[in-house]
Amino acid sequence: MQQYFNVFLEFNHALFYSNIQNSIKNNSKGYICMVDANVLAMAQKNLSYQQVLNVALTNSCDGSSIAMMASWAHNQTFRALNGPEIFKYYIEKNYTQLLLGSTPEITERIKEVLAQKQINTAHLQTLSLPFLPVENFDYQLIAAQINSIAPDIIWVSLGAPKQEI
Repeated sequence: MQQYFNVFLEFNHALFYSNIQNSIKNNSKGYICMVDANVLAMAQKNLSYQQVLNVALTNSCDGSSIAMMASWAHNQTFRALNGPEIFKYYIEKNYTQLLLGSTPEITERIKEVLAQKQINTAHLQTLSLPFLPVENFDYQLIAAQINSIAPDIIWVSLGAPKQEI
């Protein structure tokens, strides 16, 4: 992973997926961040948030404008790899997965859409979280609930910067 605009981004999609596969295979812990223009702007203003991004297992560029600027600045061709594209890649894999953060209505709708596409969701669990500032979360309770599910992949949907933190 190389730094672009003060944030580490992986533009090599095969390497991005390989990093995740290796982490799952080795049962190691880590997180990835989807870096769009909003996240990148927040990272420029908040160095502790930038550090959260820069110690991730890997980060994907989730914005074509960022890919275009990086391509221009580094005289290379880069392509963004967005969250829905990554979700589509993994959702049919036989990993225990958890949708964390969305409301029950949204997670049920996601499952319905997947079922309409004839995608088996037996390996997909959901855990909604209350709408609170991150400092008010009961992290011990959330961790216990996550550990009881023991997912290989957790999809966090809380919005930036909350989900990265």
